[in-house]
Amino acid sequence: MSKLYSIVAEKATSGLIGLLLIIFILPRPVLARVPDDPRYSDQEKMWNQINAPAAWDYGTGSRRVVVAVIDTGVDTWHDDLRGNIWANPGEIPDNGLDDDRNGYVDDVNGWNFVENNNNVRTSVFDVKDDPEAVRHGTIIAGLIGALGDNSRDGAGLNWRVRIMPLRAIDSSGSGSFRQVTAAVEYAVANGANVISMSFIGEDPVGALREALRRAYEKGVVIVTAAGNHGREVSGDLDTAPLYPACFDSGDSVNWLLTVASVDASDHLSRFSDYGRCVDIAAPGEGVFSTERYAPQFGYNYEFGGEWRGTSFAVPLVAGAAALLKSLHPDWQPSAIISTLLDAADKIDSANPGYLGKIGVGRLNVGRALASANQAESPERTLDGALYYYDAHALWRRSVKNGTVDLMAAVSDGEIVSAGEAQSQGGTEKRAVILFKRGRAFIVRQLSEKGAIIARDFVLPAAPRRLTKSLRAFVAEEGIFPVVEQFDTRSRKTIFIEFNGAGKKLKEVSVAAVVSDWRVSAESRAVVAMVARRGVAVINQLPFDDQGEALQASIPGVQVVVASAIGHFWPGSGEELAMVVRDNSAVSLVVLDLPSGSYRFDEIQDSAARSPWKVVAVTSAGGARPSLLPFQPEGGVFGVFNESGALLPSVAVPKIDGKID
Repeated sequence: MSKLYSIVAEKATSGLIGLLLIIFILPRPVLARVPDDPRYSDQEKMWNQINAPAAWDYGTGSRRVVVAVIDTGVDTWHDDLRGNIWANPGEIPDNGLDDDRNGYVDDVNGWNFVENNNNVRTSVFDVKDDPEAVRHGTIIAGLIGALGDNSRDGAGLNWRVRIMPLRAIDSSGSGSFRQVTAAVEYAVANGANVISMSFIGEDPVGALREALRRAYEKGVVIVTAAGNHGREVSGDLDTAPLYPACFDSGDSVNWLLTVASVDASDHLSRFSDYGRCVDIAAPGEGVFSTERYAPQFGYNYEFGGEWRGTSFAVPLVAGAAALLKSLHPDWQPSAIISTLLDAADKIDSANPGYLGKIGVGRLNVGRALASANQAESPERTLDGALYYYDAHALWRRSVKNGTVDLMAAVSDGEIVSAGEAQSQGGTEKRAVILFKRGRAFIVRQLSEKGAIIARDFVLPAAPRRLTKSLRAFVAEEGIFPVVEQFDTRSRKTIFIEFNGAGKKLKEVSVAAVVSDWRVSAESRAVVAMVARRGVAVINQLPFDDQGEALQASIPGVQVVVASAIGHFWPGSGEELAMVVRDNSAVSLVVLDLPSGSYRFDEIQDSAARSPWKVVAVTSAGGARPSLLPFQPEGGVFGVFNESGALLPSVAVPKIDGKID
């Protein structure tokens, strides 16, 4: 178990140190927005240096965006922070129960991995407490997201955001990578979009690296500190790498942002580490922010400075990532990271001795948001298809341009079920038809252009079984049709897997009538949904003997209306998206299949009985699917991205047919 360097000694040095006056004044952007907070004047130089007022012209944040601060804890009672503190939507406060079944009892605002409890406020009672460590997490949280324009203290880079406090460092400034790893996993599982980590360690602990890489792959931007060994010790990370700062060193993908500190003149701070692990620099001197407030224990100020350290450069970059996420909720980490790096101001001329060792330049969040604002909006880049059919034909309508293609015509039978075959990653485009001729049920497989790609096959007769619908998934070995049947004697719904040649491979079942069902190409399984007595029960039934079954319960659901499978929400694996209805609303539920964790997003404030469907469509260059809940009779509908955020609307015309 590797000890972290003391955050205080290595990362944060208190202010109250005389600084030389700087006569170079950055120009204030024309018409730039500034908050009315009384201590903003203490922060103004820092915010102007990174062009924050220009960024605020485009947006001041969103409470849809969650930033996990893995540190010593955060003063959640602070008047300038508590309105922006994350609240766990699945947890009932102080009832002693793990209501959302995520493994943590009463984790209303996060978790304390040091004392293993739900108190995420930094402790102030122990004689070993270091006053700077006690303040550390609250300073960082304030830079990311202190309430802005509220006539109190100063402002954060995000005036509206959700800060998720995760205490993994104790109040003396020490901790373990084991605790940090657990905090990272918690942040990902509970919907964090950005992780801010202002600490450093010597050992390249594999478990932490793997957890952080998984976080990136699940849509989380990771920001970490370069360290504070500086020029007078061994601050060159190329010769003495530190972690997590250098975890992605040598990788083909730049999957974390490591931040160095510069002074007000863009010179590398004397205390800052440097090296090719560094991606970007940000101001880390003369910093003012919120502080842990406990006057009875000597913590007398709610706001103060001057603070310095790479610790405080990190939240400026993490906050910038959160601002970009609020402007483009569909963007993945790669898009956010590249936008921040492309927009940085070049500072090589101010640092001739550190060429190639302080990243691409100094953060310019105003330019980053201006660039993001000019990016093509999601409604113009939506792609995907709606498959619908009547008794004798299957059509495909493009979501992007509205064109309609006749995929197949069946003149000698009646179509019972049809649709697109689920493929891993969405790369293979196939469709299937189940049609009835006389008493026989026949399966037909189609290419993307509607050509028949295999010989039709007839389902084997089965007494007392009603054939109901068809799905399929595409794997490396080919297409695998799956047929739903209902056994009238046992009252079981049975799913039968066939290969492309019509050979029966395996069947799985659930003892109920299902509301809806999907097949997963990734796990080679059926996901069947049963809604009864106000609870939706999700059954994952693997065809592969190596697969893992899942049964999850979601309360507050009377009807499962429609569903889709894909990677929609940063979680720990493949997700099931469902449109559900209760007495008062239609909602979108996204459930992580490996863990069973889920989230609700209401999409209709009405008890209307209109039919709804949901389809996965790609957006923003196809980086990740988004969800389009729509009504077959047509209308203008919102598109929900992987974080549950509503993207610009898209028009869906009336669909004259059935949709499976």
